[in-house]
Amino acid sequence: DTDDAGSYAAFGTAGHSVLEQLALDGWKGDLKALTASAAAANGLDDKAAKDLATRLGQAVAELADRTKGAKEVRAEWPFALALKKDGTTLIVDGTMDLVFQTLEGWRIVDYKFTDDPPSKLLKKYSLQLNLYREALVRAGFKAVDISATLIAISREGVRPVEVPPDPACANIAVDTALALHRASR
Repeated sequence: DTDDAGSYAAFGTAGHSVLEQLALDGWKGDLKALTASAAAANGLDDKAAKDLATRLGQAVAELADRTKGAKEVRAEWPFALALKKDGTTLIVDGTMDLVFQTLEGWRIVDYKFTDDPPSKLLKKYSLQLNLYREALVRAGFKAVDISATLIAISREGVRPVEVPPDPACANIAVDTALALHRASR
């Protein structure tokens, strides 16, 4: 996706870097300076930098509220999974944007800088967040204590989108990878 402000990839990278730093610092820090630095580092023009600052201000308020009272907060938490099905092994690795522990359990949050509606977000990203959930389960966390949320950071504001559990995510990931492999031949 691109628009007049430039590439959404650069926009999202800049936004993620600011949110990572603020999460590590308990949502405290100079949002204006961090945003300006990230915008410059990612080649955003003034219009995009201003848009990013507005969106991040709203996102930080939402995320600070969600993590308030958390026992533990982990930003940019790496993981790796070996998924096996019918003699095929798929290695999936990545980084979870935010994982935190509340009295109710562990919460996974993934940031998306997008104006897409919730239905489209769920279609595009449910597998991703369910693989994050699977990574936590394989690390010894109880599945019933894990929730996953997409935080859509849009021009219209911040919208949380809850991602329902999908116990078939590992098989879906392997099937999808095999289909892509066969199609590339």
